Amino acid sequence: MPLLPASSSVRVQWKNGLASTLVVASDASAAGDASAAGDASAAGDDWSWRLSIADVPSRSEFSTFPGVERSIAILHGDALTLERAGVRTAVTREGIALVFAGEEFVVGDPIGTDVRDVNWMVRRDRWRGEMQLIRARETQVDAPLVVVHAGVGGVEILSCDEAIGAQLACGETLVTRDRVHLRVAEGCCAIVCTAHPRATEQSASNPPTLRDVVRAFGYIGWLLQRTMGGVVAVQGMLSGLKAAVVAIAVRPRWARPISILCPNFDLNGHFFRVRCFWSPI
Repeated sequence: MPLLPASSSVRVQWKNGLASTLVVASDASAAGDASAAGDASAAGDDWSWRLSIADVPSRSEFSTFPGVERSIAILHGDALTLERAGVRTAVTREGIALVFAGEEFVVGDPIGTDVRDVNWMVRRDRWRGEMQLIRARETQVDAPLVVVHAGVGGVEILSCDEAIGAQLACGETLVTRDRVHLRVAEGCCAIVCTAHPRATEQSASNPPTLRDVVRAFGYIGWLLQRTMGGVVAVQGMLSGLKAAVVAIAVRPRWARPISILCPNFDLNGHFFRVRCFWSPI
């Protein structure tokens, strides 16, 4: 569960050179090292998702990002209007963010001073993304990728898949997965971003075959051997539908209980998220 401090953010110039943005988190890595995922210090274009914050002091053109799906919302300031193809659209400051294509020619027109926006960008061929700003309430999200940033004040993480109870100070970012339950106090704001792999959606047109199912049960058998009996739960996605399979075996008296988290594996385009845990019978 990477917890990124505010100091890990890095400021970079807009692609068009008209202003700068603060890259809060991304999966970019200049060296191609997967261990650097979520480290904003790798602020180049080698990313599939990125969260950033930018000041919009005056009317200006936005940079273009071909192949990218963008979500934008107001973090601070009175108002921000986007001009797209001659149509003016108000940017929201709470709830689901406005989504537009990175290829579009967009002009941002701030109303008032100290307008600051937040951008969640995902590669369209890799992810389906969504961003929402949470102010003074509780919420829960559930996705293969979850990024929570404390934009204004602190954010209380009540629970998530990898931990229970955490406090994000202003400027800190949590990068995790699956279900996250959080609480935002009055006067504070949490930036909550989620992403789902496009491959999972595409698998709907490629339903699992009998061979795929047999391979899945073979994998369950391998897990049983690794845990020396007990209960093994396998949770996954089959054509976009959640499925759970439970297998039971006798646990030897001498075996010690263990708890492991197995990595995801790809079964003919169907991604399985696997958890394996010990439970005496």
